[in-house]
Amino acid sequence: MRKYWKPLLTAAFGVALLTACEDVPAPYNIPTENGNSSTSEDYAFLQAFETGLGECVTSSEAGSLEWEYSSSYKCALITGYKDFGTGTKTNQSGTTWLVSPEIDLAGIDSAYVNVNHAINYAKTTLAEDHKLYISTNYVDSLGVAAATWTDLQMSTDGMGNSFTFQNSRVQLDQSYMGQKIRLALKHIAHDSYSSTWEVKSLGVVKGSVPPPPTLDDLVGSGTADDPYDVASTIRLIAAGPPSTNIYTKGIVVSVDASSFDPQYGSLIYYISDDGTSANQLEVYRGYGLNGDQFTSANTLKQGDRVVVYGQVVYFNNKTMEFTQGSQLYSLNPIEGDTIAAVKNGDQTVTFAGFSTDKFLLVNAYTDSTTTSTQLRIVSMTVTYEDTTSETITMSDLGLSNGADLSNHTLGTLNLTFDKGTGSAASKYMTAGGGVATVNSNNSMLIEAAKAMTSIVITAQAPSSKAYNGNTELYGIASK
Repeated sequence: MRKYWKPLLTAAFGVALLTACEDVPAPYNIPTENGNSSTSEDYAFLQAFETGLGECVTSSEAGSLEWEYSSSYKCALITGYKDFGTGTKTNQSGTTWLVSPEIDLAGIDSAYVNVNHAINYAKTTLAEDHKLYISTNYVDSLGVAAATWTDLQMSTDGMGNSFTFQNSRVQLDQSYMGQKIRLALKHIAHDSYSSTWEVKSLGVVKGSVPPPPTLDDLVGSGTADDPYDVASTIRLIAAGPPSTNIYTKGIVVSVDASSFDPQYGSLIYYISDDGTSANQLEVYRGYGLNGDQFTSANTLKQGDRVVVYGQVVYFNNKTMEFTQGSQLYSLNPIEGDTIAAVKNGDQTVTFAGFSTDKFLLVNAYTDSTTTSTQLRIVSMTVTYEDTTSETITMSDLGLSNGADLSNHTLGTLNLTFDKGTGSAASKYMTAGGGVATVNSNNSMLIEAAKAMTSIVITAQAPSSKAYNGNTELYGIASK
């Protein structure tokens, strides 16, 4: 059986990625919590910066920079490179702290710190410029200089050059259990450069840093030919989403019709392995086949089988999703038994030994040394299960030379041409009396009103190369 997918951490530190709202084309609203969470964390303390700095306070050890609340990105933010009132962005040095309120760890046996943050525009001093500290003797009236601070050695691996959020988790030493502590984030900006540090939340979670989820026995490999299933994609996101795009197959659970905007042509929809809402994955503002815009909210419907291509993220540590900009790689792909092409001489191609009312012809040939990469169809004879037959001639399409082929009816047969992953779409050529040219990595779906048992294609007579493809020409028979 062949499937044709159209259109051709350590115990002390754990990581999960998600995309920030920074530099994302409109419209981009913060997704809801409809989605999946890998863990249910029990916080001893949690300060989210969605509406302000909360009880955390900013303190300047050197310079006059301050941690600020960004209403645009719903986070705490610090940078030494901005417009300081002159109308032009400039650099300003400073050492600036963001100090938590007092956190009481009485009655807690173990805990770890969780920082949800993103760092961009950092230099070689990334680790030194972004620190997480703890203190047991901080006094509000005396400030950071009077307290004793211990560096918690928060890792910044994989950070520094994007607004991709990451959960950094650091296990607290047992000596802090039962005590009252303060946490602090320390940022250093330099005279000639500064990073931008955005923090979504700062928290203390009861228990131990969870081990990274295992990735054994994933279904699929995330490629076009072997996409992940939804369950495997969710496990992959929980372990730390890959930085490269992946392919995931699933069944549409629901479509958020209200998310459709004709100006942008994207949709929010949900997929799962079985078409139910259990263990569903959100596709946030995705696009259609080949990245084209959806023309309406009805383009997708519940029960459609899709393969989605794009970047997966763990947004705000709440929603596992394909982030904005993904696209459909296939929509209700044809699946069935592969039928090899039998070529007789230079012009005739025969497919036989099947009984189906749908037949997908695939031209996967890419080497043009001896045979053209094109399949130039002059005519086609179909034999049906009831022993009757029908011959159609491509010249009857009557199109102009070079016209793209899409969906056409000849006789009782419906023909649907698809560009797939080819560089050129299938076209109608008037040379030789009129032929349908199926280019490399194109496909042609033949749909009949009754079961077919064989298809014989007559290709254009060769000039220097045969126009009947090679062994990479095959069909998929499906009912």
